[in-house]
Amino acid sequence: ANDQAFTVHLSHGTITVTPENPGKPGEPINPGEGSANYPDGTDKTGLTDTVNRTITYVMIDGSKAPDAVHDSLSYTASKVIDKVNGEVLETKWSANQDFKDVDSPSVKGYTPDKKTVSNKNVAHDAADITETVKYSADAQKASVTYVDDKTGKTLKVDNLNGVTSAKSGYTTKAAIDTYTGLGYTLVSDDTNGNEVVFDNDD
Repeated sequence: ANDQAFTVHLSHGTITVTPENPGKPGEPINPGEGSANYPDGTDKTGLTDTVNRTITYVMIDGSKAPDAVHDSLSYTASKVIDKVNGEVLETKWSANQDFKDVDSPSVKGYTPDKKTVSNKNVAHDAADITETVKYSADAQKASVTYVDDKTGKTLKVDNLNGVTSAKSGYTTKAAIDTYTGLGYTLVSDDTNGNEVVFDNDD
Protein backbone atom coordinates (compact mmCIF):
# COMPACT_ATOMS: atom_id res chain seq x y z
CA ALA A 1 0.00 0.00 0.00
CA ASN A 2 1.19 3.50 -0.82
CA ASP A 3 1.78 5.97 2.00
CA GLN A 4 -0.34 9.03 1.72
CA ALA A 5 1.65 12.15 0.71
CA PHE A 6 0.29 15.60 1.47
CA THR A 7 1.83 18.90 0.43
CA VAL A 8 1.29 22.28 2.09
CA HIS A 9 2.15 25.40 0.09
CA LEU A 10 3.16 28.64 1.88
CA SER A 11 3.84 32.04 0.37
CA HIS A 12 5.77 34.93 1.85
CA GLY A 13 3.71 37.57 3.61
CA THR A 14 4.63 41.23 3.13
CA ILE A 15 4.47 44.33 5.29
CA THR A 16 4.52 47.94 4.07
CA VAL A 17 6.36 50.55 6.13
CA THR A 18 5.79 54.32 5.91
CA PRO A 19 6.94 57.30 8.02
CA GLU A 20 3.62 57.00 9.92
CA ASN A 21 4.15 53.24 10.45
CA PRO A 22 7.91 52.72 10.24
CA GLY A 23 9.89 49.57 10.91
CA LYS A 24 12.55 49.06 13.58
CA PRO A 25 15.81 48.06 11.86
CA GLY A 26 17.50 45.14 13.61
CA GLU A 27 14.32 44.13 15.48
CA PRO A 28 12.14 41.11 14.55
CA ILE A 29 9.36 41.63 12.00
CA ASN A 30 7.35 38.65 13.27
CA PRO A 31 6.56 37.29 16.74
CA GLY A 32 8.00 33.82 15.97
CA GLU A 33 11.40 32.64 17.26
CA GLY A 34 14.17 33.29 14.68
CA SER A 35 12.09 35.85 12.75
CA ALA A 36 13.74 38.01 10.08
CA ASN A 37 14.59 41.53 11.22
CA TYR A 38 13.54 44.85 9.74
CA PRO A 39 16.27 45.92 7.28
CA ASP A 40 18.17 49.23 7.42
CA GLY A 41 16.40 52.21 5.93
CA THR A 42 12.95 51.16 7.12
CA ASP A 43 12.83 53.52 10.11
CA LYS A 44 11.35 57.02 9.90
CA THR A 45 14.71 58.57 8.94
CA GLY A 46 15.15 56.10 6.09
CA LEU A 47 11.65 56.83 4.81
CA THR A 48 11.98 60.62 4.68
CA ASP A 49 14.19 62.88 2.57
CA THR A 50 14.72 66.64 2.68
CA VAL A 51 16.19 68.86 -0.01
CA ASN A 52 17.37 72.23 1.34
CA ARG A 53 17.76 75.40 -0.69
CA THR A 54 19.82 78.47 0.20
CA ILE A 55 19.61 81.67 -1.84
CA THR A 56 22.48 84.05 -1.12
CA TYR A 57 22.57 87.67 -2.27
CA VAL A 58 25.91 89.33 -3.01
CA MET A 59 26.67 92.96 -3.84
CA ILE A 60 29.59 93.03 -6.28
CA ASP A 61 30.82 96.32 -4.74
CA GLY A 62 30.86 94.77 -1.25
CA SER A 63 27.99 96.86 0.15
CA LYS A 64 25.35 95.31 2.41
CA ALA A 65 23.26 92.68 0.64
CA PRO A 66 19.74 91.40 1.43
CA ASP A 67 19.54 88.48 3.88
CA ALA A 68 19.80 84.91 2.57
CA VAL A 69 16.61 82.90 2.06
CA HIS A 70 16.39 79.31 3.36
CA ASP A 71 13.66 76.82 2.51
CA SER A 72 13.27 73.07 2.01
CA LEU A 73 11.12 70.32 0.49
CA SER A 74 10.18 67.09 2.31
CA TYR A 75 9.59 63.69 0.73
CA THR A 76 8.32 60.35 2.05
CA ALA A 77 8.74 56.74 0.98
CA SER A 78 6.81 53.53 1.42
CA LYS A 79 8.70 50.23 1.31
CA VAL A 80 7.28 46.73 0.91
CA ILE A 81 9.20 44.13 2.96
CA ASP A 82 9.20 40.36 2.63
CA LYS A 83 8.25 39.24 6.17
CA VAL A 84 10.04 35.90 5.86
CA ASN A 85 13.52 37.03 4.76
CA GLY A 86 13.39 40.77 5.49
CA GLU A 87 14.15 41.83 1.92
CA VAL A 88 12.88 45.16 0.60
CA LEU A 89 10.76 44.23 -2.43
CA GLU A 90 9.68 47.70 -3.52
CA THR A 91 10.41 51.33 -2.65
CA LYS A 92 8.11 54.16 -3.73
CA TRP A 93 9.09 57.81 -3.10
CA SER A 94 6.66 60.71 -3.19
CA ALA A 95 6.57 62.72 -6.42
CA ASN A 96 9.06 65.39 -7.49
CA GLN A 97 8.24 68.86 -6.16
CA ASP A 98 8.80 72.51 -7.05
CA PHE A 99 10.39 75.08 -4.79
CA LYS A 100 8.36 78.29 -4.77
CA ASP A 101 9.80 81.01 -6.99
CA VAL A 102 11.63 83.69 -5.02
CA ASP A 103 11.85 87.16 -6.58
CA SER A 104 15.18 88.84 -5.90
CA PRO A 105 14.65 91.76 -3.49
CA SER A 106 14.88 95.18 -5.11
CA VAL A 107 17.85 97.24 -3.95
CA LYS A 108 17.79 100.89 -5.00
CA GLY A 109 20.52 101.68 -7.51
CA TYR A 110 21.46 98.03 -8.17
CA THR A 111 20.41 95.34 -10.64
CA PRO A 112 20.42 91.58 -9.78
CA ASP A 113 21.71 89.07 -12.35
CA LYS A 114 18.61 86.89 -11.71
CA LYS A 115 15.19 88.51 -11.31
CA THR A 116 13.70 85.29 -9.92
CA VAL A 117 15.22 82.11 -8.51
CA SER A 118 13.26 79.11 -9.76
CA ASN A 119 13.93 75.44 -8.95
CA LYS A 120 11.37 73.01 -10.38
CA ASN A 121 10.81 69.26 -10.60
CA VAL A 122 13.19 68.45 -7.73
CA ALA A 123 13.55 64.75 -6.88
CA HIS A 124 13.75 63.36 -3.33
CA ASP A 125 17.42 62.42 -3.73
CA ALA A 126 18.56 65.73 -5.26
CA ALA A 127 21.56 67.43 -3.69
CA ASP A 128 20.93 70.52 -1.57
CA ILE A 129 20.63 73.59 -3.78
CA THR A 130 22.67 76.78 -3.41
CA GLU A 131 21.77 79.77 -5.57
CA THR A 132 23.74 83.02 -5.64
CA VAL A 133 22.26 86.25 -6.95
CA LYS A 134 24.79 89.00 -7.73
CA TYR A 135 23.88 92.68 -7.74
CA SER A 136 25.75 95.17 -9.92
CA ALA A 137 25.76 98.90 -9.28
CA ASP A 138 23.69 100.87 -11.80
CA ALA A 139 25.18 103.71 -13.84
CA GLN A 140 24.79 107.12 -12.18
CA LYS A 141 25.43 110.68 -13.31
CA ALA A 142 26.30 113.82 -11.39
CA SER A 143 27.11 117.35 -12.39
CA VAL A 144 28.91 120.24 -10.72
CA THR A 145 27.95 123.72 -11.93
CA TYR A 146 30.03 126.85 -11.23
CA VAL A 147 27.95 130.06 -11.13
CA ASP A 148 28.98 133.72 -11.09
CA ASP A 149 26.57 135.18 -8.48
CA LYS A 150 27.09 138.73 -9.72
CA THR A 151 26.04 138.06 -13.33
CA GLY A 152 23.95 134.88 -12.68
CA LYS A 153 25.91 133.26 -15.54
CA THR A 154 27.18 129.67 -15.49
CA LEU A 155 30.96 129.63 -15.68
CA LYS A 156 31.20 125.90 -16.40
CA VAL A 157 29.53 122.49 -15.78
CA ASP A 158 31.53 119.35 -15.00
CA ASN A 159 29.52 116.20 -15.84
CA LEU A 160 30.53 113.07 -13.94
CA ASN A 161 29.68 109.45 -14.75
CA GLY A 162 29.95 106.51 -12.40
CA VAL A 163 27.95 103.85 -10.57
CA THR A 164 25.85 103.69 -7.41
CA SER A 165 27.74 104.58 -4.21
CA ALA A 166 31.06 104.82 -6.05
CA LYS A 167 33.55 107.62 -5.50
CA SER A 168 33.97 109.89 -8.51
CA GLY A 169 37.56 110.89 -7.87
CA TYR A 170 36.31 114.49 -8.40
CA THR A 171 36.63 117.44 -6.03
CA THR A 172 35.96 121.13 -6.64
CA LYS A 173 39.40 122.23 -5.38
CA ALA A 174 41.17 122.66 -8.73
CA ALA A 175 38.34 124.70 -10.28
CA ILE A 176 37.90 126.90 -7.18
CA ASP A 177 41.66 127.56 -7.11
CA THR A 178 41.50 128.61 -10.77
CA TYR A 179 38.59 131.01 -10.17
CA THR A 180 39.99 132.53 -6.96
CA GLY A 181 43.16 133.09 -9.01
CA LEU A 182 40.96 135.18 -11.36
CA GLY A 183 39.66 137.34 -8.51
CA TYR A 184 36.53 135.40 -7.50
CA THR A 185 35.74 134.61 -3.83
CA LEU A 186 33.97 131.39 -2.79
CA VAL A 187 30.39 131.92 -1.56
CA SER A 188 29.25 128.31 -1.17
CA ASP A 189 30.16 124.77 -2.27
CA ASP A 190 27.49 122.05 -1.97
CA THR A 191 30.22 119.40 -1.92
CA ASN A 192 31.98 121.08 1.04
CA GLY A 193 35.18 120.33 -0.87
CA ASN A 194 34.63 116.58 -0.43
CA GLU A 195 35.03 114.01 -3.18
CA VAL A 196 31.71 113.57 -5.03
CA VAL A 197 30.14 110.14 -4.31
CA PHE A 198 27.38 108.89 -6.61
CA ASP A 199 23.92 108.29 -5.09
CA ASN A 200 21.57 105.32 -5.66
CA ASP A 201 18.86 107.27 -7.48
CA ASP A 202 19.00 106.06 -11.08
